[in-house]
Amino acid sequence: MNEINAHIIDTPLGQMYSLATEEGICMLLFTDQPHADQRAKVLSKKLNAILIPRKTTFQEQLESELGEYFRGMRTEFEVPIHSIGSMFQKKVWESLLSIPYGQASSYKSQASKIDAEQAVRAVATANAQNPILILYPCHRIIGSDGQLKGYSGGLERKKYLLEMESGIQQLPLSL
Repeated sequence: MNEINAHIIDTPLGQMYSLATEEGICMLLFTDQPHADQRAKVLSKKLNAILIPRKTTFQEQLESELGEYFRGMRTEFEVPIHSIGSMFQKKVWESLLSIPYGQASSYKSQASKIDAEQAVRAVATANAQNPILILYPCHRIIGSDGQLKGYSGGLERKKYLLEMESGIQQLPLSL
């Protein structure tokens, strides 16, 4: 049977639940997100794997890179990602990587980038199902009207990430 390694990472925004396979990071969610544990169980079923509480070299790298990111020393991640989802979801998630650090885009623009102009709602749904927060920066997607729209990690965290990336001074987030 395959293994998925589980490790909790502390961040300024709260603890994050990281899962890694032999290929890379396959999940990074806040531990207080609704259904985070359930999503881990579904993922282990999809991969016919058991969850093992262990920190891998990928998770060590992730922890280091997240630390640099939150200190303003990293704008891109190098840790390998093991993306698990439908072809459409993967296309949507990978398109997030083209949004530059410190900038935002809209669901409509994202749909256009992947040649799915008529599928804005499906793109929004795929973003909501993103299992690898921050690395796939769905926090950079906002409404066409410039307003913050859903973020599975919470709108307060989304606002923090966008402000942090744009260089706005702020006090530490208290959750």
